[in-house]
Amino acid sequence: MGTLYRYELKKLLCQKVLWIAVALMTLILVGVGITDVVTGRAANSKNYKEFSGREIDDSLIKEVQEAEDQDHYIVFRSFINFCMGTADYENVNEQEVYANRENNNQNQMKQAKLSDAEINYWNQKEAEVKKPFTYQYEEGYAGIYTSVYVANFMLLLLSAIGICGIFADERINGTDQIIFSSVSKEKLFIAKILAGLSMGIILAVYLYGALSICSFGIYGFSGFNVPLQIRIPGCMLNITIGQTYIYLCVLFLIAGIIYSAFAMFLSQVLNNRSAATAIMVIGLFLSMINVPEAFGLLSKIWSYLPGAYIGSWTFTEYRLIHIFGKFFNNLQMAPVFWMIASMIFIAIAGGSYKQYQVKGK
Repeated sequence: MGTLYRYELKKLLCQKVLWIAVALMTLILVGVGITDVVTGRAANSKNYKEFSGREIDDSLIKEVQEAEDQDHYIVFRSFINFCMGTADYENVNEQEVYANRENNNQNQMKQAKLSDAEINYWNQKEAEVKKPFTYQYEEGYAGIYTSVYVANFMLLLLSAIGICGIFADERINGTDQIIFSSVSKEKLFIAKILAGLSMGIILAVYLYGALSICSFGIYGFSGFNVPLQIRIPGCMLNITIGQTYIYLCVLFLIAGIIYSAFAMFLSQVLNNRSAATAIMVIGLFLSMINVPEAFGLLSKIWSYLPGAYIGSWTFTEYRLIHIFGKFFNNLQMAPVFWMIASMIFIAIAGGSYKQYQVKGK
């Protein structure tokens, strides 16, 4: 089994078209970082380090209001603008800023048509969040949050390019029956599934690693323990920026699993690499469509699709799942749904593969 698995994985890894695509996408990620350096954004952002350890309170808000160089305080301006809903914050104070932030969150929950019980769930979570927020330089993590959705699209596309031929290619080339004559069909299926899943994980690790290296290499690692609200004010979870980085890393790995499982499912069922790849690419573009909350269940289901899910907005999704008398938020349920979906795709592929062997097509 080990030899067969390594053989299947090697076939996937040795595809020239895949590595051309990987090289192009790496250049894109690196290019974004170089752009930040060339334009001076990276150098300017390091000026924020002088504010590390300061609370966003009356003293800092007044300092922002009176500053001649407003760009020097852009992080805090963005925070205040979000909370107040306007760029005019000349006479606001700490109490008004935090009160308006809470009102914004309450309005968002009402627009999402949350029940009283769901609103109470989030109010309890919000009560655990310490205020006023303390700023720490965290541009390295911020760079990842702003680009992770692009890396997610890259992961889906690379999975389509690299894995959609895992079953179909041998049939198109007419080599499948030759292989079946010397290898246990059940072992071959398991080897292909393990190789495909490994490929998805390898691509996920590579992309998230490349994104992290670019961002941390330019901006540094500072800010692990900063409250996420500094970057995403609407979040009502007591969670740090570093914890969200780890969560996104785990989520990215699971995305690699579900993309590879879906690619193998399409490869087996459609028996055509081009058709399977086309469907995944179409899915990529469809996932960019935002389904408004007014569409109820459809919008809720759509929000859990991997292509639409991974991004900074992940941490401001208030709609809950009610199971066994308890509420679960999207951060808890998305990985579970994706793993279940992956197993379903593999199970269906297995059933189709078994029928294919019986018919000897």
